[in-house]
Amino acid sequence: MITQIGFSQGKFSRWNFDYQYNLNATMQIQHLAVKEYDSVAVFLKIQLNQSVREFYGLQKQAQWLLMIRVCESYESKNSNLEQSIIVNPYKKVDNLVFLKFKIPLPKTETAFLFIGTNTVNDEEFVVDIPIKSFGEYVISTSFLTNKSTGDVIFDTYLKSKDTVVINNSASKHDSIFYFKYTFQAANPPMAENASFDAGLRLVIDSSFSLKNAIFVAPKKGNYTIGSLENKINKIVFDHKFPKPSKIKELIDPIIYIASDGERSSVKLATKQKQKLDDFWLKLGLNKEKTRNMIKAYYRQIQEANILFTGHKEGWKMDKGMIYIVFGPPEQVLKTDATETWYYQKSYQSTPIRFLFVKKYNPFGGVYFELQNDINFTTIWYKSVEIWRRGDNFR
Repeated sequence: MITQIGFSQGKFSRWNFDYQYNLNATMQIQHLAVKEYDSVAVFLKIQLNQSVREFYGLQKQAQWLLMIRVCESYESKNSNLEQSIIVNPYKKVDNLVFLKFKIPLPKTETAFLFIGTNTVNDEEFVVDIPIKSFGEYVISTSFLTNKSTGDVIFDTYLKSKDTVVINNSASKHDSIFYFKYTFQAANPPMAENASFDAGLRLVIDSSFSLKNAIFVAPKKGNYTIGSLENKINKIVFDHKFPKPSKIKELIDPIIYIASDGERSSVKLATKQKQKLDDFWLKLGLNKEKTRNMIKAYYRQIQEANILFTGHKEGWKMDKGMIYIVFGPPEQVLKTDATETWYYQKSYQSTPIRFLFVKKYNPFGGVYFELQNDINFTTIWYKSVEIWRRGDNFR
């Protein structure tokens, strides 16, 4: 494993970002960058892990010291901006801390903002945010807030009937476009092709005008709010998301560990819930082990939804699939356009390496597509076998 480099030196392509996908880490940081004329406003939502020793020290911290670097690339040693700033939280709620600060809008064609912070135990975290890409702004002049609380919306998704306010520093939005698509789950890593979503030609199902910049999410689906430069893309789910609850939400994700015949028998059954229970009981052999298997697997589904939801549910994304079957990556290296995940499993003599390449999704955002390889066949089926034996609990 690569040792983390010091924040203020070196290339960020050598930094291990594995903690960003570890929900048991000391903190989880969500971010939002918004263009405001000649500056960029950065919002951070820091969720502190209440079970770690450092929790109370971080929770009571009146000021946060942030180290900031703006670089043209993850490979760049030089910075366009490098400074340390002290930020006062503008809100604290239980284990949540909210920060906001501004930086000048970078003049270079490409720019990435790296924000570092240390825990009281000198554990270092870095958040990486794309600010510009190939001469076009990848950040909007708009963002959403919750109408009831005024809180910034950091999640990539909304829940049906959520009421949000559209904030815009440049111009007013007047249109919302609704798209109803059912995207397929990721193909296994040894499949001939990845599940390709980038080439989809969008067909608008309906559109409507905003009133007073207030938007009530009416039903499930993808929404694009506003113009090309200022648009916001959100996907809307039922109110229990990211936790799977409906029978379809419980059946569909078994695609990664069930055979085609097993899935078909469940989907075509008159009593689907009973048939799904039978599927799990057949794997677990007894009720106690079966309960543990079900709990473990659907926890992975929920966590994948939290971490990776974009233009479709997180469990359907390529990253979500790998996360569900293999667990959180042990090492994550990033470049401007790629992520590489590494695992060291006991059944594999050499590290397992998954390469994801950045793609633009149909709604204007980005997602990461796994580079499939037939050589993944053995490790995939071995990992699935471990799940089916019920040996993958954590």
